[in-house]
Amino acid sequence: DKYLPPFQYIQIAELFNMIESVDFIVISKALEYKKKIDANDEVELSVNISGLVLHDYKFLNKIVKKVDELNIKHSNITFEITETQDTLNSSETIDVITYYKSLGFKFSIDDFGTGYSSLQYLKQLSVNELKIDQSFIRDFLVQKSDALIVEAIISIGKKFNMEVIAEGVETKEQFDMLKEMG
Repeated sequence: DKYLPPFQYIQIAELFNMIESVDFIVISKALEYKKKIDANDEVELSVNISGLVLHDYKFLNKIVKKVDELNIKHSNITFEITETQDTLNSSETIDVITYYKSLGFKFSIDDFGTGYSSLQYLKQLSVNELKIDQSFIRDFLVQKSDALIVEAIISIGKKFNMEVIAEGVETKEQFDMLKEMG
């Protein structure tokens, strides 16, 4: 009867080397659901992918195969890179992202500004978008420090020609201010 955040499950799956299986099951179900409700493939779908499996061509090829089996355009799939460990600072990861972007997939850094997310990733990884963590959005209308962080992330994203997405927008006032901020 209580909600358990997915972060706890992700940590356990990573600890016991099960994250690849968990990621594949979740992504497969999301893709199947997209196909069911979006027969004309007009909607973009973003799915989380652990930084721990991001370097694994075999894993990503399984995802590509599933996308192709369901006849979904690669350009309608964005992989949101999540990481609970510092796993993204490698030339291998950069090569993987570059390769799958060449196939038409998009990449996003999820929860930017928290955890291990780093400005270094912007320099090294060629991603399409940044997602501002909801912890900054929740109080940015009343907390000057949150507003400054949100403004800075938007500015950085725009300067890198990235789409910037805010998670956890719950009020019209938040939406209007974010739109005003760009």
